[in-house]
Amino acid sequence: MAMPQGSPMSNGSTRLGIALILFTSGAWLLGLCIGVPDHLTDPTWPPHARFHTLQALLWLVALNVTIAVLALGPARRGERWALVLLALLFVCGQGSYFVASVLVPGGAPPEAFAHTGSAISATLYAVGLILLASHVPSTVS
Repeated sequence: MAMPQGSPMSNGSTRLGIALILFTSGAWLLGLCIGVPDHLTDPTWPPHARFHTLQALLWLVALNVTIAVLALGPARRGERWALVLLALLFVCGQGSYFVASVLVPGGAPPEAFAHTGSAISATLYAVGLILLASHVPSTVS
């Protein structure tokens, strides 16, 4: 659905903001598809731990689908509530990796690319949010 010409949400930086948010959500899902199967099939993990791993995977898939729907729908139309929700999902979703890394010493992935990739992903998502927010019409008159 194309935005009307001249709409504050029809410019290039807004489209870039949406693209960055969608890219990071897709990259996050790809990373999960790469990393989670090893945990789900690890015979040294008890079934209950594998249960919660699958449960978390399903939550994260739903979270990223929600992010995509918000970015392509109400956020694209410049609806402020959607940007607030995208920011909250950013803190809860992207931020959870870093919080868990601090709260569970030795529990984060040992590969440096996991930390670097998460930091890059979080940065791109934040830039996407900033680009979107810079074009939302002010509600203050």
